[in-house]
Amino acid sequence: MSDRVDIAGVPFSTARRVGNLYFVSGQVPIDMATGLTVEGSLTAQLSQVMTNLARAVESVGAALSDVVKTTVYMTDIGDLAEMNAEYRAHFAPGRYPARTTVEVSALARPEWLIEIEAVVSVGRN
Repeated sequence: MSDRVDIAGVPFSTARRVGNLYFVSGQVPIDMATGLTVEGSLTAQLSQVMTNLARAVESVGAALSDVVKTTVYMTDIGDLAEMNAEYRAHFAPGRYPARTTVEVSALARPEWLIEIEAVVSVGRN
């Protein structure tokens, strides 16, 4: 396994390995098939973010069950209950990663409502 996974055209690695951990860069609500931002509710955007996160995690030979920590960036912390409902659906009960959730004034594109980065454990758990 490489220690880096890159997407062409961006000045960062999608994931970097240090020991048995991968640090996965923030995933955003872009539909990779179309290259367009998913429009609509936070739930719709979070669903796409989680699809992208799963794809990034799988690209390093892991699964969402190997995610040990996430950081969630939201533009409106008032949507926390809605976020929790969708987020919960993507992890096995009792196997939720540690998490930090913060409200930010903006993300890289004004239409984005959420971004999630992750730490993934591979090898020994």
